[in-house]
Amino acid sequence: MKKPLIIFLLLLISSFLFAQEKDSLTQAEKERREQNIQAGNPFKKYGYTPKIATLSKGKYLEWHDLDSIVIIGSVYYNTKSKKIIDFVERDMTYPNAQPLSDIRGRWISPDPLSEEFPDWSPYNYALNNPINLMDPTGMAPEDWVGKNNANGTTSWSWDDNITSLEQAKAAGYDDYRAPGSIIDNGKINGQSGTDGQTSVYLGQSANDVSFTYPNSTVTPFQVGTEWLSGTGPRHRDFTNGDYFTELLRQHEHIGNARSTIMDNVANGGALTGNSPYELGGVQGVGLYIKDYSTLLTGGATGNLAVTYLGSYNLKWSATPNAENGTISVNFSVGNTSTMQSASRPPVIGYLPGWQNTVGRRINEAFQTGWGSKTSQSFNWTETLQMRK
Repeated sequence: MKKPLIIFLLLLISSFLFAQEKDSLTQAEKERREQNIQAGNPFKKYGYTPKIATLSKGKYLEWHDLDSIVIIGSVYYNTKSKKIIDFVERDMTYPNAQPLSDIRGRWISPDPLSEEFPDWSPYNYALNNPINLMDPTGMAPEDWVGKNNANGTTSWSWDDNITSLEQAKAAGYDDYRAPGSIIDNGKINGQSGTDGQTSVYLGQSANDVSFTYPNSTVTPFQVGTEWLSGTGPRHRDFTNGDYFTELLRQHEHIGNARSTIMDNVANGGALTGNSPYELGGVQGVGLYIKDYSTLLTGGATGNLAVTYLGSYNLKWSATPNAENGTISVNFSVGNTSTMQSASRPPVIGYLPGWQNTVGRRINEAFQTGWGSKTSQSFNWTETLQMRK
């Protein structure tokens, strides 16, 4: 009995010593950690060092301190003064579309790679361009750079060290594109695209290049095919004149929003607002059936743009011009396409209980490749006439 006990104790001691050795830092690493702690310490001039919460043991610039202001229920509470200092304002018109508070939306620490990019804020995300860029790995960015040719064309290549137009020009290039960009009327190795795919997609790596449809002509069916097959752009931006945008503008829901805007201007109402189009709940069943039956009728029973988008939140801002009796309106719609949104059933598929369990597992199974997440943004302007 003693022998197994002694062996167990020896194994325990050796594992403890190994863990201590593995976790220990060299003198140079300790000095670097202290430098990073002080460099990232906004309270240094007050003689205060915040507590460190770091997985890199100071190898990268990291610091974290607890907020003194926290949200408890519907109030802002100061944990130091032990007093309620304000109340949380919530718009209960659309309780499922509440923004995160400013406190919960903060980064808890600077970007660990911020030392390598001194021109950027250590708290930025995706180079301050979250519409066109995403950062699934947290690694350093790489982008596309262009060199102008004598015949007026531009040759594009991948550069691991370029993240902006300024950096590209400083390195001797003529142009710059972020990963995910679409170049109209482009060629790949001297060859043009066919069957309407006349644009070139510059993807997330040097090998992620393909022909695609230009934003101006791509249809909801073609965008859906790209999403389902996992090929082509993972994000598209649409605006006035694009086929997809013009189709969306014909939707009855957007027509109702126009009427609301004109009524607001006439009666001194709000000049900005949200107009969600929702398929959730029992009231959305009829809309759900109408929108998806469009696939069977080739668009005769509904709007193919909305069939693809499903539920969407329309945002608008209006600027009246009393001199000529017009209203300039900026409309915007954002959408993400996931396997969860495409496969969920009516009513229960829109409930948090489904989205956070079955729906989440579906999306986890389609993180890359066909059926993985894509996104679209729509931004367009219209001029409406004031009501007399």
